[in-house]
Amino acid sequence: MHHDADEYEECIATLIRAAGQNRAKRLGISYFGWIGAMNSARVGLPGAEAAAGRFLPIFRRDQKSLGISDDALCTTVPGDCTVRLAQLRQAETARR
Repeated sequence: MHHDADEYEECIATLIRAAGQNRAKRLGISYFGWIGAMNSARVGLPGAEAAAGRFLPIFRRDQKSLGISDDALCTTVPGDCTVRLAQLRQAETARR
């Protein structure tokens, strides 16, 4: 992701497609994809914010269908959950 947001986005999308109907696996892949894209957007990689925007509705749909809270999901990937959850709220507000 650090060099090419389009290639990263396509790689994650391919993994999501390969997961098929396995919602838990799709959730993990799309959530990780969103986190990686948001991190690259933070440092100004062109196209990273758009990539993050693509993965947000995918992981939210699967998260909702599986009944997983934001707090529980956040702990699945190391990092600062306070910051990540704030970024999530901000990204969702921006999409409206």
